[in-house]
Order: sequence, then structure tokens, then C-alpha cells
Amino acid sequence: PMTPLTPINIRPIDLYDTTVASVACPDLRLRLTNARNSISSAYDDYIDKGLTFQLHTMQACLRGKYNQTIMASLSKKDLNRLYSYEMLDKSKPARKIYDKIITCAPHGLCPICGIGDADTVDHFAAKAYYPTFAVLIFNLAPACTSCNKNKSAPKINQDNQTLHPHFEPSLIHDETWLKAVVLETHPPTISFFADPPSHWSQDLRERTLNHFQSFNLKRRYGIQAAAELTGIIKYLSIIRSELDKRNHLTLMAAVERSSRRNSWQAAMYEALSTSTWVSTH
Repeated sequence: PMTPLTPINIRPIDLYDTTVASVACPDLRLRLTNARNSISSAYDDYIDKGLTFQLHTMQACLRGKYNQTIMASLSKKDLNRLYSYEMLDKSKPARKIYDKIITCAPHGLCPICGIGDADTVDHFAAKAYYPTFAVLIFNLAPACTSCNKNKSAPKINQDNQTLHPHFEPSLIHDETWLKAVVLETHPPTISFFADPPSHWSQDLRERTLNHFQSFNLKRRYGIQAAAELTGIIKYLSIIRSELDKRNHLTLMAAVERSSRRNSWQAAMYEALSTSTWVSTH
């Protein structure tokens, strides 16, 4: 899970400009244009806070209340329509950028979970509370429908921050934190859990644990593993030697960890390879 993303090669304010240019209402377009410098400064502040994992310090607006003033003369409704009307509408120029965001997903898979099809765009800071960033490129990421719905739209606080698709350190991709255990049922089942290394900062550990919980990855990976286990068990049943079974599983675990360190497959094979119960049945 949490595949690193390479943002689209445009300045953050460029997407704002593209959406504003296609706004049909002259009055709203003028107010959005006049607020451009303030919006650009807010974008810079978001990026600075994202790089230091301080997004929880941003001021959230009230949920609902779409006519509340957010910045200059712009209401929450005014800012959110840049996404809802200008980015989602297939006839508008900004829709091309929306589509490019989705194609940033490696292999077409959701970078948040690694298993779902990336078919929508997720706001890291929900536009329900942070409408200023409704079309900030660094606040947008490709996602599957399940991840988009599982996260809902919370206020960001220090206790619920999840992994950010644009700002996380390489540790999250290079070191093992997704693990699993074999439950000795008939047939066996795999239970997944997050276990970040102890040398990571407390802040990074908490974001990782929150990510695993917020996106319901224990259940979702368990479902994936259950389907895969049927074929694995059949294959192991034709291998007579306990040592050969263990060697096969160990090799598969090593291959998965080397290419997709925190994939559910890597965690599953590692758990299977260390389970005496599996190799003796």
C-alpha cells in the first residue's frame, strides 16, 4: 500500500487558473481572479505544512454551511464548484487534468491500498472542511472508490493523520511495516496488521497505523488473501517434503518483499513461510 506518486508537472496555481478560466458566471470568475494571490499563498502554506507533516494545524471551516465566507469574497460553495463543476465536467478543460491525475496511479492501481482500480480522485484534505484546496494538485490523488468512501471526510487532527500520497519519506516504501500471521483454521486464514519499525519517528508510526485502520486494510487484504490461498494450498499439497514447502514459501516471500515490500502478498507469503502449521499440513 501507499505507492509513491509523481505529481503532474504543473505549478499548483496552474490548475486553479484553468478551472477559473472556464467559470461561466462573470461575477464569480472576477472574484476568483481577484483572490488568486491569496489562493497561491494558501497553496504554498499547504505544501510547507505537508512537507513537515503539520497539515493538522490548518484551520478547518464549518461542515455544511456552503455560504460561509472562506477567503476574500469567496464562499465555500464558490471554491468547491471549481472541482465539482470545472474539473468533473467532461466538457471543461480541467477535466483533462483530472484524467491525468488518475493515470498517475502506478499500474492503474489505487496508490492508497494497492488493490483497487484507480478510478476516482481523492482529496487528502476534504473539501468539506478545506475548500481552499479543492483544486490544489498536491491535495489530489488517484484512488479507488473503496478508499475514497472508507476515509469519508474528516477534519485533520494530530491523531487521525494518514499517509500523504505526495509527501511521505522513502522509509514508507523501503522498509517493512505491513505484516501478517496465519490463523490455524480449516482452511487457514491470514490476518494482517501494521507494525512500523521502532526506529521510525512516533509521528510516522502513528500515520502508518492510522492509514491501515482508516482504509480498512485488515479486512480488505484478508479478502484478497483468502482467494489466493485456495491455489497456494493446492500447490503445497503436491509438494511432499516439508522442507521443500518451506523453501518455496520463503522464496516467494523474498521475491515479493524485494519488488513490493509492503504488498499484502509479501506479508502473506512471509507469514506462510514461518508457519510450521502450514508446512506440516
